[in-house]
Amino acid sequence: MSSTTPILPKDDTERRKRAFALWENRVETLKESVNGKKPEATMTYDKVRAVMSIYEHRLRPFVEYTGYSELNHVTGMLVEMATWGPERLEKMFRWLGFIQGVLWCEGMYTIDQMKEHNRPDQEIG
Repeated sequence: MSSTTPILPKDDTERRKRAFALWENRVETLKESVNGKKPEATMTYDKVRAVMSIYEHRLRPFVEYTGYSELNHVTGMLVEMATWGPERLEKMFRWLGFIQGVLWCEGMYTIDQMKEHNRPDQEIG
């Protein structure tokens, strides 16, 4: 294998680039929130915890049986996030965005499904 041969297939690399773009967009939304421009809808601490629960429930059996490293890492992130209180909500948003990017790259959820997860409860349906 030459040094110019990509390690990942081209389609996987493209998926990862799109996931990173999704994460960057989430960061920009957070910056706007910090700068006083409130986004259309903001997830509450309880909503973030509910979404975390969805992902942890989906990931636990898969990680236990396969030991797949990327999914194992994001499962560990979810466990760590569960120890945080509402004062770390902005960091939770950043981590949740990263986790959602990995879940999308791995084909576990679509963007539309994750948008539904993030919507305030009254908008679901």
